[in-house]
Amino acid sequence: MCRISSIQMLVQVMLYAKGIIGIIIFFIGIMFVHDINLREAFTVRFQEFGGGLIFLGLLSWITVICQRWATDRHNRFMLMWCFCMDSIVLGAQYHLGRTVTSYTIPDFPSEMQLDCLKTNPSMFTIDECLPYFKSDRVAGMRLYWAYYYADRLTKSSFQMITAIEGDLCCGFFAPLGCIPDPAPFPADRDISGIPLILEVSGIPYPITQQRTLCGPVQSYFPETDECLNYSDLSTVPPTVGGCSYDMGLGYCLEKELNDKSMGCASFVEDTMVANIETTGFMLAFLTLLNLLAMLLECCMWWKRKETDVLLSIKTRGLRDVDYFKVPDQFEVKPQYEILAKKKFLPMPKHLKLELARLAEEEAKLSAAREAEEKAFQDEL
Repeated sequence: MCRISSIQMLVQVMLYAKGIIGIIIFFIGIMFVHDINLREAFTVRFQEFGGGLIFLGLLSWITVICQRWATDRHNRFMLMWCFCMDSIVLGAQYHLGRTVTSYTIPDFPSEMQLDCLKTNPSMFTIDECLPYFKSDRVAGMRLYWAYYYADRLTKSSFQMITAIEGDLCCGFFAPLGCIPDPAPFPADRDISGIPLILEVSGIPYPITQQRTLCGPVQSYFPETDECLNYSDLSTVPPTVGGCSYDMGLGYCLEKELNDKSMGCASFVEDTMVANIETTGFMLAFLTLLNLLAMLLECCMWWKRKETDVLLSIKTRGLRDVDYFKVPDQFEVKPQYEILAKKKFLPMPKHLKLELARLAEEEAKLSAAREAEEKAFQDEL
């Protein structure tokens, strides 16, 4: 495990995974930079987060290349440089992951949101719901809703709103619950994607100049091409109140209002949170790979180089022997009664007889060889 070859193999596997993650982080950064919905719903800082992730993705790839080179050549200076770069990537990426995750925490509990968005709240009063209605987080979510509502003639935008509405809600705020709010939208939200003035039934509607604009009759929202409701049918002509729903679309506008009718503000927040929740946790979790890379860099840095352990040795002047690549230095073969023959153990009787026989045969062979040599010399 701690041999240089083992560390190099682990580094190769780790660098492949690190390179893939660097590409993923790079494209997440591009998504953050170009996603106007995140800048509308949460903050324009998501564009900065995206730029940071793009930089971290590129830095990760540079570190991958340098770490591969440094590990193969056991270059301690480059290993230290890679360690510093991985430290920067780890800290910055973890910070960005935690920051993105922090935007998933709601300012108000879900039970309160759902009750306040009903036509007639049952658990909270209007005064208790006002802080929720006037919060910056809800204002950002309303910008997200208004962005798609302004582009409602486009099929994709129409489907986006109706998909959130489903069978549960209609419009953004609670039906017949319009509370005028002349305050401007938060300064850290992006309103550039929404037309500054929407033509709503021929009436200029400055949707981005104030948070909430109500209709001519109390509690009604401004009328639209899709929605027009009368507040009093006894007058001639009937009094137009506006629209019962806040920028509602689809067949839900035809439904009859009741106590269970509700707006979609809470569901919009759930949709946007789901878009970034997994990404935030993933960014924080993937820093473990940088931690592993730093550990391997430390292991490689502390290992002595091969040239410091064994020098190049020439055998018989013919070739260099790299003992790190020799799988077996020697081979052990069993020998019969080797310890007794070397007199480390008492010699058994049968072994003494066997050795005496072998010695006698050897003596006979030696005598016969000498006789042959002597006869050959006599003949010469």
